[in-house]
Amino acid sequence: VTGVQTCALPIYELTSFSERPSSDEYVDFVTQVMAAANELLLDKLKLVCSAVLRTFGAFLRSCLRQLFP
Repeated sequence: VTGVQTCALPIYELTSFSERPSSDEYVDFVTQVMAAANELLLDKLKLVCSAVLRTFGAFLRSCLRQLFP
């Protein structure tokens, strides 16, 4: 498996979901893409993944504050 194929694997897996992924699956997917980007020295993609994870984390914290003030 080449680096490009490795990077494409998690993307293909996301498209094969019949339903929306759980939050754990979403974070796992973004983390896998980020790892592949790191392996392939794709700095811009790593930055995008980091931003996605930060935004998702902020969203979860906001939800938790609303549920448990």
